[in-house]
Amino acid sequence: MCRITDSTLRHGLKWDTKIGLILCSLICFSHASKILAVETNVNVNCNTKNTLSFNYCKEDAPPPAHKTEFSTPPTNLLTNIKEAPAVKASKNLDWIPKEVLTAAQKNYVAAYCSGAYIEPLPTYPDSKLDPAKAAIQFSAKKTESLDLNRAKLEGDVQISQGYRQVRSDEAVFDQASRKVSLNGNVQFREPGLLLLGSEAELDSYNREVRIKNATYLLHESAVRGSARQLTRNQDSRILIEDATYTTCDPSDNAWQLITNKIHISQTEGFATIENARLEVGKIPIFFFPRITFPIDQRRSSGLLFPTVHMNRRNGLDIKQPIYWNLAPNLDATLIPRFMSERGIAFGMEVRRLSGLSKTITINSLLLKDRQAHYYRNSIKEPSDYFKQNRYLTSIHHQSGFGKPWSFSIDATKVSDKDYFLDLGDEFHSQNSLTHLNQVSSFSYRHENWMFGIRTEDYQVMSDNISENYALLPQISANAHYRFSNLFEIDAKQVFSRFIHPKKNQTQGYRHRLDYTLSWGTETLRGFFKPSFKLSYLGYSLSEGNTLDRDPSVTAPSFSLDAGIFLERKGIMTSKLTQTLEPRIFYVKRAFKDQSQLPDFDTELSQPTYDLLFQDNRFIGDDRLSDLDRLSLAVTSRLIEEKSGREILSASIAHAVHFTPPLTNLHKSALENELNRFESNDSLLALKVSSTLNPNWRINTNVIYDNENHRLNNAYLGIRSNYKNNRSISLAYSYSKYPSRSYNTPATQNIEQIDISGYFYYKENLNWVSKLNYDFTNHRILEVYSGLEYKNCCWSFSLLARRGLQRDDLVLFPEEDLRAENSLLFQIQFKGLAGDNGHINSILKEGIHGYGSKNSF
Repeated sequence: MCRITDSTLRHGLKWDTKIGLILCSLICFSHASKILAVETNVNVNCNTKNTLSFNYCKEDAPPPAHKTEFSTPPTNLLTNIKEAPAVKASKNLDWIPKEVLTAAQKNYVAAYCSGAYIEPLPTYPDSKLDPAKAAIQFSAKKTESLDLNRAKLEGDVQISQGYRQVRSDEAVFDQASRKVSLNGNVQFREPGLLLLGSEAELDSYNREVRIKNATYLLHESAVRGSARQLTRNQDSRILIEDATYTTCDPSDNAWQLITNKIHISQTEGFATIENARLEVGKIPIFFFPRITFPIDQRRSSGLLFPTVHMNRRNGLDIKQPIYWNLAPNLDATLIPRFMSERGIAFGMEVRRLSGLSKTITINSLLLKDRQAHYYRNSIKEPSDYFKQNRYLTSIHHQSGFGKPWSFSIDATKVSDKDYFLDLGDEFHSQNSLTHLNQVSSFSYRHENWMFGIRTEDYQVMSDNISENYALLPQISANAHYRFSNLFEIDAKQVFSRFIHPKKNQTQGYRHRLDYTLSWGTETLRGFFKPSFKLSYLGYSLSEGNTLDRDPSVTAPSFSLDAGIFLERKGIMTSKLTQTLEPRIFYVKRAFKDQSQLPDFDTELSQPTYDLLFQDNRFIGDDRLSDLDRLSLAVTSRLIEEKSGREILSASIAHAVHFTPPLTNLHKSALENELNRFESNDSLLALKVSSTLNPNWRINTNVIYDNENHRLNNAYLGIRSNYKNNRSISLAYSYSKYPSRSYNTPATQNIEQIDISGYFYYKENLNWVSKLNYDFTNHRILEVYSGLEYKNCCWSFSLLARRGLQRDDLVLFPEEDLRAENSLLFQIQFKGLAGDNGHINSILKEGIHGYGSKNSF
């Protein structure tokens, strides 16, 4: 006789014996020849060994030598049996239309999606338990004992164990094989997984699930499909045979992969598809012998989607990235590339990340460029790089996170100055680079000191630009001390060595020392800070035409910076606070003759609002500014009291030079005239920023030359962004420079406008456009316009562009540049490619705010 006691129900049960106990309990409830007419609800939780015999619940009891007899179970047992929680019914594969989603759910759904796959929340007590540690619960309308090893459940069969749930129309339990056969409307649920089918088989020994005529759904990645047979093994790996794969809505099969086999690893987060064809609207367009891609945010090794381009420069251009996930913090992407007009190139990107550092290296090599001619501004000319190897190498490294020291490298080198124009992205900002940086630095902080060493070099990427000095190396030791919260001492000590590719250029060492003593006090009502500074600048030179090999200069200076903070509340219906912040800044340094000093890395600063409150007119350390200047300013702000948001900020400043500055960088009469112009003896500066409402922002900067009564610089920026559905950006810039002197174009005015924006129509159709116009030369620098369509399944982009390929100096743009026209389009399938396509890169770089809307 078999009995299940109350004490048995309170103990744990191992998986491979649970089905046996279920059968045991079923047969205990009925004779072999009878069917119970009552609904049966059973909860078995028996702690037994794996060798448990079918007929016994008692541990270690020997199997009977004779036919088992059954008796009616005690009535008190039925009162302790729990009914299995019903599996939440799947309606349209758990797809919920957007209008039915809650506000919280909509925050996690892309705006262009019409809904989302929402997994029902389990509410029964064991829903968070691991099935290996949870009791089996089942229910059915009828149970029948088929023989000594098999029992049959019929009518809305519900089986639950921890977070795993199964339902079907009927089920057959086989104790001998430890398998459960399910038939009719099978539904299998686990967190993040829904399986539907006509038949299924559960193996309690190895926890394998096999479903025929299956439909599957992975909620997190929105992957769904159908299959002749689906098998899920004990380590959460899924094998899908004769299957389809898509990320479209349940009612949309715009694209799908048709394949013999799909291997999905939920634990590792990737899918591998073999012998697959990509169908768009039931039309085959591509064949993949094998492809691996992630089903969530994790990474997996395999082929990535290829990119295909065609143009006159390279002909047919195909890249096939191969991703290699070497370790959780290390990966590599191999990029073989075929160009019909140039040959075969090989590229590699390696990324490494740790708690202490991150590193990215990029290398590319084209062997023996076969392009005998090149197109520049639509003109065919002989190539300078025919049959030459062309390469790119780059490293970006940062380390010392959370440490008192830090180390960084940012270096890029290419084989020639036309590398990016010929082999790079024809619309990328790299095409406009005049220099490539090659910088490394190390710093160490100890209490009040900061020590550093730095190297810096450049590769010139544009014509008509002279070679720069290389900084090899620069050593610094800087300190900051504050005493009694009043006195401050700052020490800046920098030793630099400069070399030049041309040996006849002046080269050598530079020593720059700056020591500052300040007395500063700051309260909620204002600040007052006088400072005394002593600066030394000395050189040890070689080569060049300089007569003095060891020139030096020493100059003291004094500055005073003071301001008052005033405010009043209750502005505009008591919602705003207005501030009034007058400020005064005075600096005095006597003139010192520096005509014999070289110029290694210094240039005159362009006039800005902030420059009026600094004690140096130069960028770099080759000059000590002589100044006798007073700057007066006042700032007023409107601040929203409730949120603290700044509604409006307006500042105006006026600078007066009591003595005109005499220190210049250059020696020629023409260059000295420019320096006198740019010294800006009397400037009026205006700076305004406003966010009158969260959707609009306005910025304005104006520099006016009082002495010459003309506008030097002006900038107006207007940006609007409404719920990421539409955005407009307008930027106007104007720079006024002196007229031509000595029949030479000393410099040139710059006047440009940049208008860009995007507009979403019903959240799926997006119009994008940009115009960059040069008023100086009356020409379009760049203009493009296009349409994008996106839904949860796929996206399509079409872009028409016209732009100039510039290869010149910033202040001397060539007047005879010719525009080139392009027409670009791309199609992306969600789940097969990311949102970093060719057109996406162009739009993210050219349109402010683009990409902030939910990524595809």
